[in-house]
Amino acid sequence: MRSNESFVSRSTSGLPLKIYLPIVVVLAAAFLALMAYLVADGFGVTGSVFGSTAKSGAPATSQGAQNAVEGGPPPAVMAQLSSLRARIAAHPNDDVALTQLGDMYLAANKFSDSIPFYRRALKANPNNVAAQTGLSQAQDALHSGGQ
Repeated sequence: MRSNESFVSRSTSGLPLKIYLPIVVVLAAAFLALMAYLVADGFGVTGSVFGSTAKSGAPATSQGAQNAVEGGPPPAVMAQLSSLRARIAAHPNDDVALTQLGDMYLAANKFSDSIPFYRRALKANPNNVAAQTGLSQAQDALHSGGQ
């Protein structure tokens, strides 16, 4: 063997440091700027991802349509309820609409309100498995102390 030259690898490929270093610095700066933007956007108008800032003590401002309606369902839910009620008014034996309305009441823990819709759906279509399941869940929840 020759001297230590065989153990030392000299790489001649790749970019020279004068070119490589500025590229890395620019990419790092772009990455940091992107992260700063995403963090600022995530904190939104309230100053915290979790709500209002601890220092200000001010209540969080409304950030969307969900917060615009206080004490009631979000507008999307109200629109779906209206749509289902109109569908049922036009077609009283629409077992799918009846089941969906029952499901909405079930999801809101209004078990006694959901049962009549499931029963009407099963009267229109006794093979409606979703209505059978919803009725069973509502009755079980009602007997275990629900509304």
